[in-house]
Amino acid sequence: MKIGIGVESVFARYRSGFGAPPASAESGGDVTPITRIPRGVAGDFITSGDQDGDAVIPAVTIGTTGSALVVAFGYQSNAGPIAGMSWGGRSLIQAASIVRPDICFEIWYLSNVTAGTDYLRADAESIGGISGFWDAIAVELAGAATNPFNVANVNYDAVGKPPWTTGSVTTTSDGDLLLAFFMVDGAASGGWSVFTAGQTASQANLVLEEGYRENLAAGTYSGVKTGAGVGPYVGGVAAFKRA
Repeated sequence: MKIGIGVESVFARYRSGFGAPPASAESGGDVTPITRIPRGVAGDFITSGDQDGDAVIPAVTIGTTGSALVVAFGYQSNAGPIAGMSWGGRSLIQAASIVRPDICFEIWYLSNVTAGTDYLRADAESIGGISGFWDAIAVELAGAATNPFNVANVNYDAVGKPPWTTGSVTTTSDGDLLLAFFMVDGAASGGWSVFTAGQTASQANLVLEEGYRENLAAGTYSGVKTGAGVGPYVGGVAAFKRA
């Protein structure tokens, strides 16, 4: 089991259409935006007989009662999606998932969480366990709405040559925070366009990266990554509402 905190780098926001997005993309007014708090990354190699095939992330902390917990989870398998995910015995809700012959990727969230530290468990027993590498990223969203989820989308490319995109989402409320993720089953390098880069989880050639954009006006957004790379990739993006 490898656990760590990702290194911040540059990520960017992509607005639908061409050219730079207008300044009005930032939500205005006297509002309190969602605060994104990185809560760690994890990954490992699991065989079908190991821990009943479950992936376990110990010691995931939520610092503020009422926050939302968001987890991106990706793995080398074609048997997904997993049956469920839980933190401290509470079941997370799946916001988005995609299953392809070589990799699977999912975004999960838990709303109105009580502050504390507990295990995060991905239940893969029902699909015979994960047999291969997996990566996970955990994020706390302080100041999120009691029912925080707005919209999500995922995208897949079997060739995996940059530029890579998450697919787009159209938000319906001002002040949303967007979390974008890319997972590449192969080598990858390079930068991002417009979101800010967050945490990174990496096991062998399975790389999962997080990016975020805060306090947005309602509109259409997508994450884009440039650079060099090879191998199938999945991109996902999810919008969460402020309180």
